[in-house]
Amino acid sequence: MEYYRLPYFGNIDLAAPQDYYSVDIVLQGQKIQLDLIFEECISDTVSPEPVKTVLENLYDYAAKAYKTILNEFKTEATVKGYLEHHLEDVDKNDLDELLTDADKTLPVEEQLLYKLRLERVGLYPEKENDFAIFDYTIGRKVTNYLIVVKFNNEGSVMVLAMES
Repeated sequence: MEYYRLPYFGNIDLAAPQDYYSVDIVLQGQKIQLDLIFEECISDTVSPEPVKTVLENLYDYAAKAYKTILNEFKTEATVKGYLEHHLEDVDKNDLDELLTDADKTLPVEEQLLYKLRLERVGLYPEKENDFAIFDYTIGRKVTNYLIVVKFNNEGSVMVLAMES
C-alpha cells in the first residue's frame, strides 16, 4: 500500500483510494463541506501534490474564487443573472429574512451579492481543468442554484458558472 497524507483527510491509499471522501471544516468562519473524489486509482501520471497544495492553501483559493465572483459581477452577466433570478423568484419574506443584516445603503443586488457564501469545495485529482470546484450559494434553504468557480490543477481559474 502506498499512503499519502493529505490535510483534513489523513492517509489516503493512492493505489486503491475510496471513490469519495468528505469532511466538514470551518473556513473563514463558515462551515463548508470538503470532498475528495477519485474516479480511479492515482496513476503515475497523476500526482497528489496539486491536491495537497489546494488543501494547504484553501483560504487563498477561496479568496481568489470570491474575488473572481466580485470582479465578474462588475463585468459579466453570470453573477448578475444569478442575483437577478433570485431577486425575482425568491419569496419576498425569505428574501427579507436573508437580507435582514445587509448594508441597506447598497443596492439590493449588491446586498444579495455579499450574502454569497462558500458551501463546498470538491477536489477531483484526475481532472485537469475541473480540478478544484468551489460552490457558492446565498443559502440552500432559499435556492438550489450555485455560483461555481472551477480551478485547473495549476491553480488558475478556468470557469465561473451558475449551476444547479
